[in-house]
Amino acid sequence: MWTPTKANIAVVPEEKRTKRDTKLKDKFMPWYIKTYGDPNWGPKWPNADIHHELPLKYGGTNAMSNLFPLPRDLHQKTVNPWWASY
Repeated sequence: MWTPTKANIAVVPEEKRTKRDTKLKDKFMPWYIKTYGDPNWGPKWPNADIHHELPLKYGGTNAMSNLFPLPRDLHQKTVNPWWASY
């Protein structure tokens, strides 16, 4: 997983940020399976979240190249809190 190499990534004003795509997981899963193969995590990957490598808050986008799947517990209990405290 990518981590910032500098501690001063600018926050993008909310009105200028890429909007969160509420259908992102539905779009990402078929792309991922076509690109990397089926991980066999079950229908709709119930225990996985789709993580923005560079969060929207810091200028990230919904591009497939900025996304990857993470186990839900890791994403919600470790990664999200880390970025929230950045």
